[in-house]
Amino acid sequence: MGYLSQRFPIDIAPGPVGGPTWSTDVTGLRSGDEQRNENWSRSRHEYEASHGIKTSDDFAVVGAHFRMARGRAHMFRFKDHADYAAVRGEGVLTLITSTTFQLYKKYGAVSGFEEFRKITRPVSGSLSVWKDTVLTGVTLAAETGIVTFGSAPGAAVLECAFQFDVPVRYDTDKLQSTLVHFTEAGSLHGWASVPLVEVRE
Repeated sequence: MGYLSQRFPIDIAPGPVGGPTWSTDVTGLRSGDEQRNENWSRSRHEYEASHGIKTSDDFAVVGAHFRMARGRAHMFRFKDHADYAAVRGEGVLTLITSTTFQLYKKYGAVSGFEEFRKITRPVSGSLSVWKDTVLTGVTLAAETGIVTFGSAPGAAVLECAFQFDVPVRYDTDKLQSTLVHFTEAGSLHGWASVPLVEVRE
């Protein structure tokens, strides 16, 4: 799979509907009880982008983006306006080496039930890092979410805040347009569905 560096059209992004999904097998027993099995250790996000396409310009922009992505072939960035930032206390730095850390966002506060979401597409210029409550300079790799310190922070308490995009792809290879409105001055087309699905990295 390739990577399309052009983000999904930002002006259309507020319109999509979607969010996290899980995969759980639920088996009903003859007794009326049930057994549940979690198939995934972390959620995967899905979106429906057709709701954000309101004008002929929107239609043209998304259509061009879909062609560049070659349908399902190439991933790209998507801004989820319902969840695009980690504030101080939610941002987590997980140790890779003594000087490099991976960005995560923490959801929930009940021990054993939190979700730690790996962030691989942070927004450049949005990261702030505190070492023992002091704002400190670091280097951010915006295409991996890896943070590098100039020297090992050791046992220091690390906190961070940042914005991020979701790596997604189109979940279809076919967009068939429909005529939404027609007048002598022009026509408006749309799609019944423009599905996007998160690509885990």
